[in-house]
Amino acid sequence: MEEDELQCFLDEKLEEVDIDQVSEVEDIYPCAPIQEGIQLSKMDPSAPDYNVVATISIDPIRDDDVIDMKLVRHSWQQVVDRHPILRTIFVESVDYGRFSDQIILLRSEADIREVQSLEECTDVLEFPENRPAHCLTIASKERRSVHCRLEIDHTLTDGFSVAILMRDLARAYVGKLPQAPEARYSEYIAFLQREDGEAHLQYWEHLLAGAQPCLFPTLSKPLAGQSESIQLTVPVPNLRSSVLHAFCRKLNVTLFNVVQTAWALVLRSYTGMNDVCFGYVTSGRDLPIKNVEKIMGPLINTLICRVRLGNSQSLSGLVKDVQRQFLESADYQTTSLGSIYDALQMRRRRLFNTAVLFRPLHLDNVKNDTVSLSLIGRKSYTEFDLTVSLERSDKIAINFYYSPEAFSVQSIAAVASTLSQVLLMMPRSVKLPNATPQPLA
Repeated sequence: MEEDELQCFLDEKLEEVDIDQVSEVEDIYPCAPIQEGIQLSKMDPSAPDYNVVATISIDPIRDDDVIDMKLVRHSWQQVVDRHPILRTIFVESVDYGRFSDQIILLRSEADIREVQSLEECTDVLEFPENRPAHCLTIASKERRSVHCRLEIDHTLTDGFSVAILMRDLARAYVGKLPQAPEARYSEYIAFLQREDGEAHLQYWEHLLAGAQPCLFPTLSKPLAGQSESIQLTVPVPNLRSSVLHAFCRKLNVTLFNVVQTAWALVLRSYTGMNDVCFGYVTSGRDLPIKNVEKIMGPLINTLICRVRLGNSQSLSGLVKDVQRQFLESADYQTTSLGSIYDALQMRRRRLFNTAVLFRPLHLDNVKNDTVSLSLIGRKSYTEFDLTVSLERSDKIAINFYYSPEAFSVQSIAAVASTLSQVLLMMPRSVKLPNATPQPLA
């Protein structure tokens, strides 16, 4: 901010959020596009619950140890003290053209609650105004272990950040958490401000020129304000990981690129389109920012994959085309989906209603010599009717997140069967496989 802009901000806004003195403020900076997008969406009365809920089990490494509840509380406060994003509140911006700005409090007492069992946590939390929007609930039911429920607004976190919090909570528990973070969310904001937004939009306009909406057929129009998606885990049958990995090595592509290609073929089967689009989620952890993988805060973004499917095209050529687009798009990954839709003059229409994401399972567990933390449950809102999640472990698993107003369980099973069929055919196909779509219930 310029000096006069900052003074105007201080005069107008600090009193509104019950901040008595400037000395209570550590920093002030604009919001990232994803943060503004979530806040704008919340203004709709039918908006969904944007809270991310992570259920974490804290277990002692040694059989004769017991997790200390008071130490867990103290450790979480240390984590809040360390990460500015956990001491953040949002205010309306005084700058024309920006929706909101964020104020980082110098000190914020963590909202920590204790219950006998996490089963008592049935209601969606409504965070108080002018307070950082997160709460840690600790259950004391377990004799040796502790279960925690972290509920945090999506404007403050993403999936990768939850892993950072788990890592730091484990470090704090054993007294090894450094006071200062390796990287701050403000460094991400500064990076965004240096980006050439116009050049980024030109890339996406060129990539998506002439693209038509590619909407997976649903049973009914999804209800506005669907608060969460149902998760169905569907393993890929009759396919060993070694087969698919060998296929990736043969083409020199990633497993994610193969799944993207497979999903494009599934979309063709169900929509009848040879030019398909779907979303995919980027973590933002490959951006050229020092220690970007250690930044606590939402860096994720949804980008668009466009796949043109020609009848005479080879499968290997298609997979490599998908990979090439994926790598090129990485240079333009900070462009918000809203600005792309605006540039395409599609603000009131959707270009796609499905997405593909990759979630490494190693982020779900962290341990040291004293404690082990495991992510045993998660809930977050997805804006798409159907999201296909590739999860890496010893065996390949595919999770489907879907709107219950758009699909039945039987329909998702049919889609999973079709995707499995495509993945089975790809390693032994030269031309594009034509999978027979399983009928939707």
